[in-house]
Amino acid sequence: EQKNKLLKSFFESDKEFIYLGIYEKNGEDLVNKREVFNEEELKLTSLTEEDFHNVVKRNKGLFAEAFSGQPVLINSSPGFQEPSFAIAIPTEENGKLDNILVMIIKLEKIIDAFEKKGIETTFLVNGAGIVIAHPKEDLVLSATDLSSMPIVRTMLTSAAATGQTSYLDEELKSQFLGSFKKIGFADTGVVTIVSEDKAFEAVYNIQKRNIYIMGIGLCIAL
Repeated sequence: EQKNKLLKSFFESDKEFIYLGIYEKNGEDLVNKREVFNEEELKLTSLTEEDFHNVVKRNKGLFAEAFSGQPVLINSSPGFQEPSFAIAIPTEENGKLDNILVMIIKLEKIIDAFEKKGIETTFLVNGAGIVIAHPKEDLVLSATDLSSMPIVRTMLTSAAATGQTSYLDEELKSQFLGSFKKIGFADTGVVTIVSEDKAFEAVYNIQKRNIYIMGIGLCIAL
């Protein structure tokens, strides 16, 4: 009864957490030892317990990397009904890192921070360059790999925690400014990009106005 009350309180406080499970490794497989579901979420959607188990099965190779002692963050949206991400955190039992805690969390927990609100686009990628959160939902649902994007590639290969660069987008044939900030968890980073034309639009307008003023001044002088 105490356990049920505690779980109810937890899921009421953090409705976006929809699954937690403890797993141990058995060869190439992950074996579930304990798990809890957000029962209210199961009632509101057509999600079943098997859907959560399938997420773990599909990504068992990635989750298994957490047994090395480093947390893992993945996009769990493909094949799942909810835009979501999953975290695997190594946990100790009997003094050994022989368990991992797997959490599946609805993307709405963090998506507000990545809504497009100006000329820039901000998104979250994991240590492999896979989209975790992005203003374009289709990129999230397909777990798009953005590692080929110059600013993302720079982030993945840089030892620095922050950085910025100017680069040419080969697909859009346009110059962009990009910056990144590693958040210090599971090699994940936040990336912001903006078109140079849009970024310098105000500067260009000032330059044009100065030219007009200079032209008027010359005409008056003549």
